[in-house]
Amino acid sequence: TIDLNGRGVGHGAIHWSGNFDEPQDFEGQIREFSQGTGLLSNVAFHQGTRSFPLGESKTGLSSDLDALAAYMETLTSAGISPRRSADGSLTSGAMAGREIFIQENCASCHGGEAFSDSSSYSLHDVGTLVATSGTRLGGLLDGLDTPTLRGLWKTAPYLHDGSAATLSDVLVSRDLSGRHGGLFHRSPAEITQLVEYLESIDDLEPAAPSTSGQAPVIGEVGPLLHLVNRSISVALSATGQGPFAWSAIALPAGLEIDPVSGVISGAPASAGNFVARIGVRDVAGRAASWDIPWTITDPSAHRYVKLVSYSSQNGQPFSGLAEFNLLDAAGEPLDRSGWQASASSEETSSENGRASRTIDGQTNTIWHTAYSAGTPPFPHELVIDLGSPQSFHGFTCLPRQDGPNGRIKSYAFFFSDDGISWGNAAAEGDFADGTALQTVMFQSVANRYVK
Repeated sequence: TIDLNGRGVGHGAIHWSGNFDEPQDFEGQIREFSQGTGLLSNVAFHQGTRSFPLGESKTGLSSDLDALAAYMETLTSAGISPRRSADGSLTSGAMAGREIFIQENCASCHGGEAFSDSSSYSLHDVGTLVATSGTRLGGLLDGLDTPTLRGLWKTAPYLHDGSAATLSDVLVSRDLSGRHGGLFHRSPAEITQLVEYLESIDDLEPAAPSTSGQAPVIGEVGPLLHLVNRSISVALSATGQGPFAWSAIALPAGLEIDPVSGVISGAPASAGNFVARIGVRDVAGRAASWDIPWTITDPSAHRYVKLVSYSSQNGQPFSGLAEFNLLDAAGEPLDRSGWQASASSEETSSENGRASRTIDGQTNTIWHTAYSAGTPPFPHELVIDLGSPQSFHGFTCLPRQDGPNGRIKSYAFFFSDDGISWGNAAAEGDFADGTALQTVMFQSVANRYVK
């Protein structure tokens, strides 16, 4: 388990596998690993790609979850190392080790104020990955996030699997990958000096010592707006000492970054609001990062739908319905959690004929237009607010089961993004008479409201 103290969230990606890009991603662990109830509502957590660690941002949706993140952001102090001299200065051995740190360019991975290149979202295999190490985001775990060196004197054992009892083991005995191979020519005394410096890296050490030079600067880019399933190409640039190595996490699904050219390309697979975390490293290992707010929209996704009734099966001036639902591409009903129904007319005096009855999951309750205080003429409208844009491929209507009044005959189906502008009908026709479920399939759309 990585110590969060002295790390905060300025370090970069969170977790050994770098699969969290914001502390709010702990919501998933609270729910799944810890079997807790979570701090987000179920509707908010499962909307779009938000349930995935690098999916849509969870920030701003729960005051409790944001408070947890704010607390984590305060954990920036590692303390003062007991390896230092009484006056807080480095010992002579640590000073010699610091020089070795510079000579071996240790800052190429453990650089900057965080003593890590995590902010560039780079992953490295230091020789500890094995077949049983697990996966990253459901795929190959081909590298690990670089841990900070601050506070090493109190965080043994070392490496992600805890296989190195001492820092000397990390540098020599456990150097399976050769990542620290440049140290093999160093004498045991020099390794001891380097360890003495590493165990002295605390709050008094401002930044990783390195050769002269400035970190690269990424050219400003974003916010970006693109359409789902449309090919795109975004070229990134940086100034500094090239060539550069590019990396990224939390890219919208379907996109990837070329590590050499810095070009992001592909076709976004799903709609949502994302924050892509871009990182770059120069030849000396100096790193920089840039966050790109990225909105992917789905022109076929909508928030509102509307069912309009133009006539009834028995010729009476009423409309009614027991149940309404939208269907996915496989013809399965969507989850109606968070939906709200309204209608142009409802009977609320002689019976509970409110529009909400169409999404209550009960086949023996109905929406019915008004009749006790006057009968409004056709057309009658049922509007469903889905709460957020959703994709759907059809809808079902279950007529009232206890009588013929209000069974809809001629209908039209519309969708909208704002609940005001509806455009042309997406489907229209006549329902069959009777109590059987009416099913209509059409080309995929995505909106929030239906009528």
